[in-house]
Amino acid sequence: MVPLNWYIMVKRYNVLHWHVWLPDKANHAPVLPEHIGYTGVSGFFSKDEILWRTISLHTPEGTIVWMLATAAVLMTAFYSFRVVFLTFYWISDNILNKLTDRTLVEGIVNGIPSVINWIGGRLRLLQTGIVSHYTMIMATGLMIMAFYVLFSLFRTL
Repeated sequence: MVPLNWYIMVKRYNVLHWHVWLPDKANHAPVLPEHIGYTGVSGFFSKDEILWRTISLHTPEGTIVWMLATAAVLMTAFYSFRVVFLTFYWISDNILNKLTDRTLVEGIVNGIPSVINWIGGRLRLLQTGIVSHYTMIMATGLMIMAFYVLFSLFRTL
């Protein structure tokens, strides 16, 4: 019989699932210089430059712009930290239960307009003659046909 504290440790700290979180830590290593604000691989230096230029104006407008830019930098830092933490370090007990066929359906539904948009972008290159006037109509028709086919397929499921 397994002791209760071992069960709690496995459930709370997800000890047995090291293969799930270890690749995420390894994937975080290449982007770590960007997240710490290393000059040359992120926008850190340009933000510093903007803040320094606005505060060095010594005018009320410069102070207001500096305050707004500082607030934007702080919000960006908070959001970036949140994204990194949730992507690479947060382990949920329910994350594997949320992967269902619904993600496949959403991928197909969101992927079809992307493919049609790509096709429409390529058709836009044909802007000579009468084809250029009907590019949007062709892209819309392709989208309607794709949704009709998908609706027919998923209606039978």
